[in-house]
Amino acid sequence: MHWAMYLIFPSLMASQASADITIGSAAIIQLCTIGSALQDKLPAALKACPKDAAVLASDTLWLKGKCPGFKGFLKFLKKKMTESSCLGKQLGWLKDDGSLDQLMITADTVMLSPNVTAAISADGLKACSIKGLNPLEARVKKCKKYKSPQKTKLIDAFGTILDKKCLIGTLLNACHGFIESTILHLIQTVLTGGILG
Repeated sequence: MHWAMYLIFPSLMASQASADITIGSAAIIQLCTIGSALQDKLPAALKACPKDAAVLASDTLWLKGKCPGFKGFLKFLKKKMTESSCLGKQLGWLKDDGSLDQLMITADTVMLSPNVTAAISADGLKACSIKGLNPLEARVKKCKKYKSPQKTKLIDAFGTILDKKCLIGTLLNACHGFIESTILHLIQTVLTGGILG
């Protein structure tokens, strides 16, 4: 075998092995949050907020139609606002006025991997919200049937939902990424040691 294959083969085998391993979301959350305040809090919050979890899983906040009726659209978004607040309130990360409790968030996440906490930093959350809001804002602005104040209300509603969605969604995504990369690294280490050792 060519010397380069000794370096490439473990990575290929590790990628395949990692792909063959299926770990449920509940197990990933436990592995990611073990030893932190979220180890018990996050699974309990997810169980208590099934509708919030559904909002997190949804990729769209747009009603059917190019430019849905304003009243129905706003009613739909207000419902999503309520549903997307459940997890944050269960965790104690959202205050009654909807603002973030940074002290509680820091206390709950301080024991997590830096790879995970970096994703839920203020900059990380802002980037997530902006990424989600930009295409929605563009669609609203294209709807000539909406008056300027109506456009503002819809865009503000989108922003509020995305802020809350990003808060938990970014944490869960970071946990999945961290655990998957950790498993891949462990498999690569085992394979490399077995071939070169």
